[in-house]
Amino acid sequence: MKGKDYAISVVRLIAFCMVVICHICNFYNNELAYWFNCGVQMFLLISGFLYGQRGIIPWKAFYKRNLPNILIDYYLYLAIMIPIYLLVIHQSISVSDYINLLLGIGTDIPGMGHLWYISTILVCYLITPFVSQMIYPKTKWISLAVLLVFIEILFIALPGFTGAWINCYIIGLLVGKYYSSTSNKDKLLARILIVSIPCATIICGIEVLLKYIVHYPMAGVIGRGMNTIFHYGHIALAFIIFVGLVLLIHKYFARSIEHKFLELTDKYSYDAYLVHLFFVLGPYSFFIGRNNIPDIAGGVFC
Repeated sequence: MKGKDYAISVVRLIAFCMVVICHICNFYNNELAYWFNCGVQMFLLISGFLYGQRGIIPWKAFYKRNLPNILIDYYLYLAIMIPIYLLVIHQSISVSDYINLLLGIGTDIPGMGHLWYISTILVCYLITPFVSQMIYPKTKWISLAVLLVFIEILFIALPGFTGAWINCYIIGLLVGKYYSSTSNKDKLLARILIVSIPCATIICGIEVLLKYIVHYPMAGVIGRGMNTIFHYGHIALAFIIFVGLVLLIHKYFARSIEHKFLELTDKYSYDAYLVHLFFVLGPYSFFIGRNNIPDIAGGVFC
């Protein structure tokens, strides 16, 4: 594939649609919300996949270019939305909520529960230059495995973070590295799909068995450990959707893709993500029939 791969742009658009559908299901307290939450994991996977193709990344230039792209739009969003919540909606915002918003951790404020993603993607970007040195020119497998375990353990105790989602990004970096170095890219993706399908089937199958059939109480140390494993089942689902769609588009739809439209969705997908929840689970939800909807997005990591 020469130039920009618009199949990735299509997958990014589909990932955004999955996030919106997840939150609509949240509105109706539909359990399908939990199974549509692969959208954000797909965002992380795509970001890692694209940066993984760039070789060793110099930290100074990377931070200078990418951190403002995240923070400027985010703080502009807060500068507009906080006065609306305070002056128009009369929503009380506590000191802890302000701190969480400034740090991008997310809050329980209706319409803002999805902002946990900001701190997560910032952590991913902060470690990108260092991880790129671990996988180029040759992957240091032991160091990488230690890093994945370390991140999972580190973020267990930190509220607002899930180590598995940061690891999702790192795995995306690794896949992007091999994708850029192989001549048969679709064959590599097919192999990843072959690995992802049984992983997702086994892990998600166990989750369905325990949660919906056995009704096993996911509490205590065992429950937290099982939920950690289940996170990786959702990452495997994200890989299946991502890889499957890319392969499908490459084979059947590559020539019919509308590039101008996808350039637009690529440009504004992040901003759309920032504002969409206000109109789904927030005070000015497009959906009618219920009032005072609790924002549970942060709880189901959508």
